[in-house]
Amino acid sequence: MTSDEKVYITISDLARLPGARMTWGPRSCEPEFPFFVYRRTDGGEVFADDGLHATMPRYEVTLYAAEADPDLEDKVADAVSTLGPYSRGWEYDPEREAFMTIFSFTLCKGAGDED
Repeated sequence: MTSDEKVYITISDLARLPGARMTWGPRSCEPEFPFFVYRRTDGGEVFADDGLHATMPRYEVTLYAAEADPDLEDKVADAVSTLGPYSRGWEYDPEREAFMTIFSFTLCKGAGDED
């Protein structure tokens, strides 16, 4: 299983939400709120002894909801916490009229298989 698959399966199963990698495509294809999108971000390489020692992929999961929902955010946070340490931030998307909760984390060894 790739790290992308591990992130998708973990969030969708534990939080019981529809999700997609990066984007749904045209806005008309998006499901109704709430849903999540995820992406692998840059970085995560650990160098030692003049070479690459390990790769720990970094991800960003964004929860879209029609209104702030602390219980739903906590469900997603619980799912993300099984993958690695995370930080959480909030934004509002006026185009979608959506509250966004953004989770950033590093997928830790043992939490997912390497690509």
